[in-house]
Amino acid sequence: MKRSYLCFLLRIWQVGDQDSGVRALLEEPGSRNLIGFASVQDLCAYLETISSDLEEATSAEEDHSPMILPSSRFRRRPSNSP
Repeated sequence: MKRSYLCFLLRIWQVGDQDSGVRALLEEPGSRNLIGFASVQDLCAYLETISSDLEEATSAEEDHSPMILPSSRFRRRPSNSP
């Protein structure tokens, strides 16, 4: 069976002062594999590569339209909410 999607937990943090840049870490939830990146550019390059590989691996007959979620799913809760 072909894999039709990828799932990651993304962590991004600043290193040192503002000029030092950021680091990023992707974790695959099922396997707990970790992939670290020294910059956002490295992260984006990796994501471009794996998304291209995924597009090539899936058949042209599959629906590749984006899933639209209600905007309420993306609202942050106030910090005093449980």
